[in-house]
Amino acid sequence: MFLWMIYAATVGLLLTGAVELIQPLRRNRSGRERWVWAAALLATGLVPLTTTLWPTGGASSGVAASVLGDVIVLAGEATGVSTSGPDLRAIWAPRADLLLRAGWGAATLILFGYLAGSTWQLRRALHRWPRATVEGIPVRLGPVPGPAVVGVIAPEIVVPRWLLDLPPEDRRLILSHEQEHVAARDPLLMVTAWVFAALTPWNPGSWMQLRRLRGAMEADCDRRVVRDRPWAEARRYGELLVDVGARVAPGAPLAPAAFAEGGTHLERRLRTMFELYPPLSRLRTMLAAAGALGLAAAVYFLPGPDRATLLGPERPPDFEAYTQPPVLLNPMEVGEALQAGYPALLRDAGISGTTEMWVYVGADGAPTDLRVNRSSGHQQLDEAAMRAADVMRFDPALNGDEPVGAWLSVPLAFTPPAARAPAEADEVEISPPPPPQQADIAAGPTFTPYTVAPDLVNRQAIGAALEAAYPPLLRDAGIGGTTRVWFLIDATGTVQETRVESSSGHERIDAAALEVASQMEFTPALNRDRPVAVWVAFPITFQVRGPR
Repeated sequence: MFLWMIYAATVGLLLTGAVELIQPLRRNRSGRERWVWAAALLATGLVPLTTTLWPTGGASSGVAASVLGDVIVLAGEATGVSTSGPDLRAIWAPRADLLLRAGWGAATLILFGYLAGSTWQLRRALHRWPRATVEGIPVRLGPVPGPAVVGVIAPEIVVPRWLLDLPPEDRRLILSHEQEHVAARDPLLMVTAWVFAALTPWNPGSWMQLRRLRGAMEADCDRRVVRDRPWAEARRYGELLVDVGARVAPGAPLAPAAFAEGGTHLERRLRTMFELYPPLSRLRTMLAAAGALGLAAAVYFLPGPDRATLLGPERPPDFEAYTQPPVLLNPMEVGEALQAGYPALLRDAGISGTTEMWVYVGADGAPTDLRVNRSSGHQQLDEAAMRAADVMRFDPALNGDEPVGAWLSVPLAFTPPAARAPAEADEVEISPPPPPQQADIAAGPTFTPYTVAPDLVNRQAIGAALEAAYPPLLRDAGIGGTTRVWFLIDATGTVQETRVESSSGHERIDAAALEVASQMEFTPALNRDRPVAVWVAFPITFQVRGPR
């Protein structure tokens, strides 16, 4: 959650900077500057949400990827033996996230309560203030520091009594500004924007945009007031802004629901109203436009956290019993899809990653549901993995002799190509590499060609081993995880070595996964008809299942 909040705040600041840069390019008498800031505020809230929940990506290309091993899904029951000590990180990380969410919710509720309370009090006070007609305009006379528009649905103009002492032409100028606020329904827009900012009270970009939106509303109304007036009246209006600002500045604002006149943004308002900004040179115009486009592009390309960062890790799908797992029928086609989908920028930068997918294989062998189980850490890799997983075709799982639907955890790995000599890059015919020697295999995970993957033969025993190895402290707290383990399986099907390929994030779950992995028994991998030693990577998942 913290990473997502940092991402959202960064988006807000980038959008604020982009609008600041384009503001000098849009200054005119149209009176529409408010909508630029309103759009920025809306985008600040929606961009982080949509890119996290509904990511979209363009087509990309690449040249190297691999599907490592076959797939196993293992689920632990809520039983087990004691462990030697707690995993403090596993215990406190969820609690810290919960406290962060609780603080966010409390701050938002406090702000909403302030808005609702101040609006209610202001509405009650409004009914006690006497009505009057000033220069033919209905107003209320109230103990306010300066002119204001009060109310969201049915706004009314409220003026202080000192306004009655001004000359009639000054009163008309001041009230014309307030009428512009009423006609534009500025109180409704301001309250809506304030509520939108209060939804993310920790985002500095939202509050900066809210402040600039208010200033843009004042400047827009100023421009409309002086647009068709003689210069003498426009100049007098500017003098009145200074006088009113001097009277109001020491006072406190009424509430978000009251659009009160104030001394904020006064210099900017005067400059904008009389167009006192010097014209931008062609060079400055180009630099401002390029800077705004650059910041907007930074928002688009800024990598956002995955869905689990905002909503928490997805609960693994329900486990369904089967005696024989689904078998992938088209590994070559999946490998080609991975190759075609490897984002070129990440590939060229040497950035790799593995996305673990939940794939539901129906009784007919077709995948009907795809979900990201664990992100690679790169949104573009996750999107490419989703597209590659969509081309998978299986023989369905069997429960006895009956085809059944089953969930599989499928790791899809992207690895950049190793440097090749120029002569090798020009080869047209590609042949598989010769099988490595046993000593080379034992040195570390390496690829060995095989046509038939190893198959787990002691599933029932491994299910019991999972139940016994599940750390009770994590099990009782409802904490699970998936550890991806490398297996070195020799030509007889015996597990010679196990290593953690990617951690679950919990040391005790990783240790339990290695303990279970050491008890697994396999049929040997076959390269055509010959048994071969291979390294394969399988995910081992511990999860708490609800009552049956």
